Amino acid sequence: MKKYFLIIAIFMLPVIYEAMRSGDMVYSGMTYPTDGNTYMSFVNQARDGNFLFTNMYTSEYVPRIMFRPTYLFTGILSFVMPDIIAYHLMRILGIVLLVFFLDRLYRLLLPRKLVKWTIFFAIAGSGFGYIWYMLTGKVSSPDIWLAETNMTAMLLSHPHNILSIAFMCGAAYYFLQWFHDNKLVDITKSSILLSLLGFEHLFDVITLCSAFGILVLEEALRKKRIRWELGIMGALVALPLIYTFVVFTAFPEFAAWDSQNNLTTPRIYHVFLGYGLLFFSFAMFLKSFWNKKLKSGVKLMLYWTIATFVLIYAPLNIQRRFLEGLTIPLAVFTSICLFTLLPKIVKDKRLYLAGTVTFILLLLPTSIYHYQNSFSLGNDERKTEIYFVPKYLYHGEIEAFRFLQTTKSDSVILSTYNIGNYIPRYANRYSYLGHWAQTISFDSKQDDVRMFYRNKKELSGIDYIWYGVDERKLYPKFVPPQNTEKVFDNILVQVYKAG
Repeated sequence: MKKYFLIIAIFMLPVIYEAMRSGDMVYSGMTYPTDGNTYMSFVNQARDGNFLFTNMYTSEYVPRIMFRPTYLFTGILSFVMPDIIAYHLMRILGIVLLVFFLDRLYRLLLPRKLVKWTIFFAIAGSGFGYIWYMLTGKVSSPDIWLAETNMTAMLLSHPHNILSIAFMCGAAYYFLQWFHDNKLVDITKSSILLSLLGFEHLFDVITLCSAFGILVLEEALRKKRIRWELGIMGALVALPLIYTFVVFTAFPEFAAWDSQNNLTTPRIYHVFLGYGLLFFSFAMFLKSFWNKKLKSGVKLMLYWTIATFVLIYAPLNIQRRFLEGLTIPLAVFTSICLFTLLPKIVKDKRLYLAGTVTFILLLLPTSIYHYQNSFSLGNDERKTEIYFVPKYLYHGEIEAFRFLQTTKSDSVILSTYNIGNYIPRYANRYSYLGHWAQTISFDSKQDDVRMFYRNKKELSGIDYIWYGVDERKLYPKFVPPQNTEKVFDNILVQVYKAG
């Protein structure tokens, strides 16, 4: 039980710290609000009684067809508590499930004395990204900029990310239980977790099913049969697969949205660099155990890793998302390398101890970087970079959001990027420009907004114009169009109704 409280405390501390230092500002309650605000817009929609969600970060009509179970449940919780508390309760639930399933999974694979170390490697292990950055000034190693490659960064992020990794572990654990004992309840549990996972991160399901498939195929070739229970898994996994296919092929709005997500994988040597000694351990494992008989659980970790390295270069626009969860199997190989292979190579106990300590320390720098970076440390300036919006807002801005809540529910609000990212969350209204991936035709709209505030272009399809801190800083000479009416005014924000 202590490990649960310790890990929860570690990953909640940045949020608690930020809340305590908010002073006269209003803290967003999130480590990464750019994407977090989009998820809170789903929570708002669930609280409004919607089972399916729409994209509120674009002015175009988007059908209400998105099913996100994590935020549907968060929205239900928000009926009885503040939405940000519900959000963090879901994060805590995800952490508890992750640690629980990691513990159960690793007990199937390794001696009990290695389980805690393996959990530590899975959560805190990282590549050479930060070291490489300090030496060269380059951020080419993915563990420093791509959260999917670093579990510490994932646990600092959003509920569905944490739950996705937990469901991956749980699905693998129950699958192995079924594979060993052939109990129907285990394959059913694994299938349910995969189905839920598919409505959040379908690419994780593809990774796991690829690994499961190799293990099952190997057994089928050996025993000349395929177990019928796999049909249950196939049926349940088909639900999110068919749903996702229909959404992104039958609805052009989602196809346009998806076309902006070009998530290609970095070059392979950068990927190796991004996993550092974790990948080195995998290579050592392959060299030492290539011709030896392996337990089915360790085989699954091997196939999981191999499937990942194939999928990250598949002809899909979400290539690098397949890296998510890779530290789970790599941590197993790291424990085997460090506590089984290394003692056979290094006979001197003092040298082995020194090597082990050095090895572990080299796993940590990038994860420490991510953790430290989750604290603003007094630096949260209003920047204009599209991937990072401020964690803090002014009370005057919150007051303006409350006014916008009184407008028609389908109102579209024009603003610059920072505030546009917050409008669907705090005002529960549509944003003309608010998210680099979810705003359809983002690049052209960003240019349109710049031209509009410079009084060089008129825009249609908007109901209200926001002129506040960021807009005044970027466009101090803005003059509202003649056909507009000022409907809200305080010391920081003016809101105009479009004619």
